[in-house]
Amino acid sequence: MSRARIVASLSALMLLAGCGALGSNSGESPESVSPVYTDWSKLTPYKPAAPKPLYSRFAPYQGDTLTPRSDYGVLLPYQGATLSVSNYITDSLPLYGLVTTDGRIVTEPVYADVYPSSGWSFNPSAPASFLILSKGDPNAGTGNGRDSMAGEFTRVVAATDGRWVRDFGVAGVEYLDGDRLAVVQPDNSITVLSASGETAAYFSGDAVTPYLRGLEKPYFGYEGGPYLSSRGDILFAEGYDPALNGSRIFCYLNLADGSVSADPPEGFSEELLYMSPGDGEDGYNPIRDAVTGELYYFTRDDSDSAAPNMHILDREKQSLLSIRDDDSMFYEPSIWNGLFAAVQDGAFCYYDLGSGECVFRFPLRSNLG
Repeated sequence: MSRARIVASLSALMLLAGCGALGSNSGESPESVSPVYTDWSKLTPYKPAAPKPLYSRFAPYQGDTLTPRSDYGVLLPYQGATLSVSNYITDSLPLYGLVTTDGRIVTEPVYADVYPSSGWSFNPSAPASFLILSKGDPNAGTGNGRDSMAGEFTRVVAATDGRWVRDFGVAGVEYLDGDRLAVVQPDNSITVLSASGETAAYFSGDAVTPYLRGLEKPYFGYEGGPYLSSRGDILFAEGYDPALNGSRIFCYLNLADGSVSADPPEGFSEELLYMSPGDGEDGYNPIRDAVTGELYYFTRDDSDSAAPNMHILDREKQSLLSIRDDDSMFYEPSIWNGLFAAVQDGAFCYYDLGSGECVFRFPLRSNLG
């Protein structure tokens, strides 16, 4: 090794050993070092990484309007945006779009609500036959003073796989059974749909309204006005009658023969045969798949903000999925075609209950930017 390299090596060792140590051996005091101060205000605040999108688009893309097609497969709702509003009961509203089970977006998030007909079912294990899409502007409304049943929202009714679609404009809906849905329009006309989207029965407003005269608001959809119910093949309008200071049935609509009458059909019974979606014993809450009617259970624990708070179990109460759902304190959980819906880190997600994997992720938008 050359002398120059030896000197360089020794110099490096001295630097590694530190000047303070050498100074202490010579009896000298170590030289004081000025402290370094950090101006925290100049640092950029930490921002968590934006959620990574996990979706594609259905071709041809449908945009803001669902058109009937036979190749969608089962359609699911996804929350895609939050709309900030004023002069309403809340300061923000979720907006929903439609997506296929394999993560292809069909429509933009333009719907105020998307829900299946199974939500009203007297047999909750039956698969849903209808998908109800609601659009509306709570700031503008329709100017007719009605509530959400038949005034502030327009309604589109579709097959759960989108093979048929019917737009009814401003309307309300009343679930009858697994195969029929009643659509109520502002003039009191009632269209009863079959599961194939065809009109199974129709009652004009002129045929129904005379039985409601004498009421302060003789139209369906008004707060305090009549509402529609059903038992089998019989629809009936009921509500509060100020003349009696109590409730009563105003008229009966027979789906079999299309008649409207103030008298009940022979053998009619008001008894409601409702089937519970399941028990809630031992802290396990029942939940039905909105598409298939399959029974699941869930438990929720929000005590630890860092831990999974939603736990999904099968009908035998065996664990399927434990995840974090940021919206679990505000909404009941939902399962669509074996996929669990959750909001995580500013994105709407679907998790496969079979594999536990996230199969769809859409970062939420806002009209505030």
